[in-house]
Amino acid sequence: MARTTLCLLALASPCRAVPVPFEYQPQGRVNGVGLAGTFNAWRPDANPMSRTPSGLYAATLDLAPGPYQYKFVVDGTQWLADPMAPATPPNGNSPLWVTPAGRAAPARRGDGKVLAYAIRHDPRVDVLRLSKARVQFRLHAAANDVAAALLDIQGRRERVPMARATTDGATETWTAVVSLKGPARYRFLMSDIASIGPEIGQGGANGVPFTYDPAKTPLLETPAWVQDTVWYQVFPERFADGDATNDRKPPKGVPAWETPLSSVAGNPNDYWWGGDLKGVKSKLPYLKRLGITGIYLNPIFDGPDTHKYATTDYLRIAPEFGAEKDLKDLCDAAHKAGMRVMLDGVFNHTSVYFFAFQDVLKSQENSRYAGWYHVHSWPVLDPVTHYQGAEARSIPYAGWWGIKWMPKLNTDNPQVQDYLLKVATYWIDRCGIDGWRLDVANEVSSAFWPKFRKAVKAAKPDAYIIGEIWENASQWLRGDQFDAVMNYPFRGAVLDFFSRGTTDAAQFVHALDAIRGDYPSQATMAMFNMLGSHDVTRLLQESGGDARRDALATLFQMTYPGSPCIYYGDENGMTGGTDPYNRAPMVWNKARWNLPLRGEYIRAVALRRAHPALRGAGIETLSAEAASKSVVLARWGGGETLIVAFNGSDASRTVKARAAGLKGPLTDLWNGGAVPVRNGSISLTLPPFGGAVLAEG
Repeated sequence: MARTTLCLLALASPCRAVPVPFEYQPQGRVNGVGLAGTFNAWRPDANPMSRTPSGLYAATLDLAPGPYQYKFVVDGTQWLADPMAPATPPNGNSPLWVTPAGRAAPARRGDGKVLAYAIRHDPRVDVLRLSKARVQFRLHAAANDVAAALLDIQGRRERVPMARATTDGATETWTAVVSLKGPARYRFLMSDIASIGPEIGQGGANGVPFTYDPAKTPLLETPAWVQDTVWYQVFPERFADGDATNDRKPPKGVPAWETPLSSVAGNPNDYWWGGDLKGVKSKLPYLKRLGITGIYLNPIFDGPDTHKYATTDYLRIAPEFGAEKDLKDLCDAAHKAGMRVMLDGVFNHTSVYFFAFQDVLKSQENSRYAGWYHVHSWPVLDPVTHYQGAEARSIPYAGWWGIKWMPKLNTDNPQVQDYLLKVATYWIDRCGIDGWRLDVANEVSSAFWPKFRKAVKAAKPDAYIIGEIWENASQWLRGDQFDAVMNYPFRGAVLDFFSRGTTDAAQFVHALDAIRGDYPSQATMAMFNMLGSHDVTRLLQESGGDARRDALATLFQMTYPGSPCIYYGDENGMTGGTDPYNRAPMVWNKARWNLPLRGEYIRAVALRRAHPALRGAGIETLSAEAASKSVVLARWGGGETLIVAFNGSDASRTVKARAAGLKGPLTDLWNGGAVPVRNGSISLTLPPFGGAVLAEG
């Protein structure tokens, strides 16, 4: 657990770091424990914990006052919440409030006090342009502390009341949306029943207001086609073998396509099954029948590994995947079939065989590429023959998560930036790709991404750019960097409610509200909503093998704002744990498919594509009670309003809700039949792990 002392802090006082101890009591035999959280970019290797004589694992970090979230990482694979600190949705992280050491002052609404040290507002991420004129202001305070908040804009007669929008268990977010046509000076006033204050300003508690100018703030504009797209993620080496002539041969290859991963010796990632780009192209009719309109390819550039996340040549397709012509042919065929194609950009690190790193090994500090990497000391030895065993911990250069095979690029270096920008536009110009998914985007220099966006959008104005960021990504979605991110918090919330059954309806809806509250609506509409990926356990396995849970989670995914993605094979009931067991060869033997589950996927995708309300921005909770497993939402867009209802329990449930202004009887588009509207309300019975989609007429 993390132990801290609560106290008050005047806003004008400096926020000095204080030591915060963490302790973890292992359950069973443990080889090592790491501490990962928002304080270290969720890197499990950044803060290893030490084993104490009593058997505990302990670590002390110096942290500035403020809110954090964290988990313990056991043996590098198990991410566990602190048993002594309540976990909060959507990711089940443990919240932590670091407060100035000294005086205790727990947050309690109604005590007449506002905890000044807990107030946070950063104009760079907390002022969101929703359109050319509409602007949302956000203010963060300790949870259960502030009773009322006002936005005070100079020159306006009336102060704007703020609404308590979301909470993550540690903090609350208050919001207000106003119309602004020019620069504004503003401040916030907070009260807790008894008094007004403090007045939060740029310099502290002295009342100096913040400033904001819409003309100097980028407006996030996302591609219009994205919200109408249903994605399908392909791990190229394991999807389909369309060209046997480029297959790797034994002992590095596996001759039989559906050889189980569990039957191979060692790490399955070391084996080659033969998937390639021609194989992906050959399966476009399959994807068309599924209803897919976008393909996301894991990395396809030349590199030594099956996963291709260590790049040797960014301007060359991996020979075992094909050639540049094969990518061009795939893009052309996909476009003709009404599908987009998005590539995976790994710009944080390279392989050790990348030309720049090879020159560093050859010329050492005299290499013209010495500044392309983060070298701590010289010489740099060849990692193929050095840095083995315990020595691997002392590599003289930064590697991704300390891995010697993936030296980290210095993306602040202008030469590195120029090279990567060339890569970004090369594949748009040459093959017509439609977007980039950016690997570990939070570990790349923030100064690089605005240049990347400018170059990509100049080459293709409606290109889609998403970052791999697992937590709150507000700072990357201000209009100058990404269109959206991989929505792992959404995945966590959906799985907790439908697949794992660990949250109730109120917690589920609260988690979703909190996620949407972090971003402008245009980002929400472009959010990459996935339930599976190459980095996480497969959906059916997360669902305990219960296809009903899997299907219901997918139906919800297809009725939610954003851009949904299916991980290859999930539609047919493939199972597998985390990497590498979620990367098995695609099952093409129909006798091994879960046909009823596949049918539910096809129906859910078709329903989304047929109804603009399910792709629109409008969403309202009609019913979601504590201790309940039933959720009813209104969804609208494109001149249409629908009601969607879900029962996340293994028993039939009758739910009642407002009819969202719809006139009955309502048609159940999912199950068939009609639902009457009486006195402006509906009542319907949902089967175990069942759903309904209701429409007028």
